[in-house]
Amino acid sequence: MRKVIIISILILVGICFSCTKQKHVFKSTPTAEYYPLRVGNFWEYRDNSNWYEYHLRKEVVDFCLIQGGIPAYKIKYLRTRAVFQDTFEYEIERFTYEAFIDNEVRELYDLNDTSNYEIMLRFPIKVGDSWHKPPEYSDSMVVISFFYDCVTAIEDVVTPAGEFEDCYKIEKNFLGGDPEFFREERWFSPQVGFVKHSNFEFPMKCSLVEYKIIK
Repeated sequence: MRKVIIISILILVGICFSCTKQKHVFKSTPTAEYYPLRVGNFWEYRDNSNWYEYHLRKEVVDFCLIQGGIPAYKIKYLRTRAVFQDTFEYEIERFTYEAFIDNEVRELYDLNDTSNYEIMLRFPIKVGDSWHKPPEYSDSMVVISFFYDCVTAIEDVVTPAGEFEDCYKIEKNFLGGDPEFFREERWFSPQVGFVKHSNFEFPMKCSLVEYKIIK
């Protein structure tokens, strides 16, 4: 019994040490050309699947260096809703950051807390791959993400911005839930970015109408 207790303590110490080490060590990955992030790049999307029309503009407006000297790019989102052609009903502006960390493109919500993020892509990307955010541990609780992403196909996508060949179709589903109740689909074109997005809960279908990639 004493041996079992000692072994259990050693295992727990090893797990805690591993978690702490992974929390503070980041690796930047050479995916900047594959997933273009540079100040001045922008993507504009339109959704006219309903009687109104949504416009979404995503733009890289700044960058800074976070832990380990990794660039974090500041992203500005501007969303508007037009009811009658050019009559805009409202505008919503928000900011996040994106960074290449540990073979992933992560959306960071707070630069002071890099554990608060969402995985947008994981490289190298191929059909059949899946990912979800690992559990977060603290002194009082464990936070678990209930969503996972899976690369399901390679498809050609036609949008107002052009035709994009060999796009990766990525589905986001609810763990243990009905995939028809909540499912998102995104199509990622290498060296361009996301060109199409569908959400089955709202519903919403956004397509790329214009973009600019600085080489």
